[in-house]
Amino acid sequence: MEHLSIKLNDLPDEILITILKKLYNVEVLYSLIGVNKRFNTIAHDSTFASYLTLFCKQDDLISPLPDPMLDRFCSQILPSIHYKVKSLKLESTSMERILLTTNYPNLYELGLYDIDLEKATSLFDDTTFIYVNKGQISSLVIDINKNKKQILVFDTGRVVFAHIFTMFINLQYLNFGPSSISYLQLSFGMSLPTVLSSNLLELHVCVLHFSDCLYLLDGRFNQLHTFYVNICSISSHSLTINNEEKLPNLRCFSLYCDMLTYEYDELIVPLLHRMLNLEKLDLHLHNVVRGNGFIDGKYLKKNIINYMLQLNKFAFNIRSFEPSYNLINLPSNEDIQHTFKEFKNNQIVSCVDYFQKRQCGSCHIYSYPYRMKYYDDITNNFPGGLFKYVQTVELFDDRPFEYEFFRQIAQSFPFMKNLSVINDKPQKNKLYRKSKKVDNQDLSIIEYPHLIRLHLYQAHDDYVEQFLVDTEISSNNTSSTNTLSSTEEPLLPTWQAPACARLDTTLSERAPEPIGQLRHLIDPVAQETNVPADFIGAVIYQESGGNINVNTTTNPGNFGVDSGVMQVNEYTGAELQQQYPHRFVGLYGTEKEIMLGASYLKQMYDTFADQDWGITLRAYNSGPNGVDKNNLRAKPAGTGDSTYVDKVLHFWVDISQGNPLPPDHYESIYGRGF
Repeated sequence: MEHLSIKLNDLPDEILITILKKLYNVEVLYSLIGVNKRFNTIAHDSTFASYLTLFCKQDDLISPLPDPMLDRFCSQILPSIHYKVKSLKLESTSMERILLTTNYPNLYELGLYDIDLEKATSLFDDTTFIYVNKGQISSLVIDINKNKKQILVFDTGRVVFAHIFTMFINLQYLNFGPSSISYLQLSFGMSLPTVLSSNLLELHVCVLHFSDCLYLLDGRFNQLHTFYVNICSISSHSLTINNEEKLPNLRCFSLYCDMLTYEYDELIVPLLHRMLNLEKLDLHLHNVVRGNGFIDGKYLKKNIINYMLQLNKFAFNIRSFEPSYNLINLPSNEDIQHTFKEFKNNQIVSCVDYFQKRQCGSCHIYSYPYRMKYYDDITNNFPGGLFKYVQTVELFDDRPFEYEFFRQIAQSFPFMKNLSVINDKPQKNKLYRKSKKVDNQDLSIIEYPHLIRLHLYQAHDDYVEQFLVDTEISSNNTSSTNTLSSTEEPLLPTWQAPACARLDTTLSERAPEPIGQLRHLIDPVAQETNVPADFIGAVIYQESGGNINVNTTTNPGNFGVDSGVMQVNEYTGAELQQQYPHRFVGLYGTEKEIMLGASYLKQMYDTFADQDWGITLRAYNSGPNGVDKNNLRAKPAGTGDSTYVDKVLHFWVDISQGNPLPPDHYESIYGRGF
């Protein structure tokens, strides 16, 4: 450092500062403070001392500063620059130490990252922020720990949200849980907290229900001009909040939802009509199911744009689905593209697909350039283009993917890190670089330079061979393959099930009633999820007795309700639809309920390395944290039925063998086991 400082000392301040600006501020402070008087002066300049990020981040993973670095910041650097600090971004394990190191009289912006919400309520007391002028904080970011399942934190999230406005009374900007879309959604339910603020101008938040969004727009934040909201479930279920009062102050609105949405026209359109003075609109709706045509340019103009006279920027990414039996004149992609002829200032891309097996059509429209980090449900009709922001790609079709298609994908997504292939159709034109055929000798290698995860889900062996055996595909960084399965091979070895229990994905011809009457619903679900059909039937019988009109079960606290023939928790169901949206397209009622239950069974089966159906049942009944692998009758989480596993395994055998299903759910033979 002494030799380096001599050379740096020879540079004028302007040039030296220009060079140092290319470094992180914490690196400048750590390297320069204490070297000499001149470097101290430069390091204390507001350029380097005002805005500090005091943690490390790599590939979206956050970690604290190394101990020697953190110790020096707390003992020497922060006390010497505390009056300069205007913005602090901190991570959970070190933030209390940093906040209590010294006072920060000019701090107005605070970011708390990787927060564990189960402990978050203790942060919002006077001890943690004793050296912070809380009335001066105008900008706050609360970033949630991604390793916590959402169902564990609903109550805490609501409480923390209310505490924020009690403590930081002059807050103008709040971003609550920005990177935790799949892990925390605020849900107020019937316990609406008294939250009011006439100062809040911008809010970013993830909520569980559409009603939670309406709650935040009911006038309690009457000066709000920018609202970014991610909604997990858009439905009119339990909708009691007004959706008519105008929102004249709102200038920017962004709505994101990748779950199935059946009430777009009834809920979303009226909400948008309340925003008379909107200037900027972002709509990201990935699974809109309608019965009266695709969403296209004419629809957007008639139902949205014509109501917003001040609108000058409109970005969207919308995929709408239509049951094929409702389509008389099937629009082509050219027809859809023609509806955007009046969108002079936007480049619009469209892609239309029809799926005969699923009996539905889809229309994907988006404004270009595409700025999302993922692009899913890509088919052979993919229009191409360059997508620099996309890191996660999902390919799905009921027609085979050929070699040139994968070349196009590699070229269109140069920074792709995660790739999923869902296609059980064999390739028609298998091409190999190692082939001796002349026509194939010039095939170039398809490279995926940033790929780290390859997921082949229900993929034909041709795709497994293309990616993992043949030499025409290369990836420098692929480190793990999460799931490999082929429809031509048995998924489950027989030792994982009781004797005489069938592993087929079609329900036993001898299946007794009332399970037999659900055959037409169970079989397609079993084939989609690769969960044995008789096993699904056994869980249905245990959960509902096969009664499609079974009552819902309300869980204590704010843990939602269990509903349907497989009694799936509403929060778990919302998460499953978010993870596997393609499974639920066109599904309604009992079939959707069975798909939810089977998807959760498969998820629990894959979660545990043992891949044992008994462990799967315990996890299904008590949750993934409620499993004792050594005693499947134990309930370490305190929830569930200790006899559950035994009973369902017995039902599985009875359904496979055609035995009558007992009305007492095998209470009398608990303990017999297998």
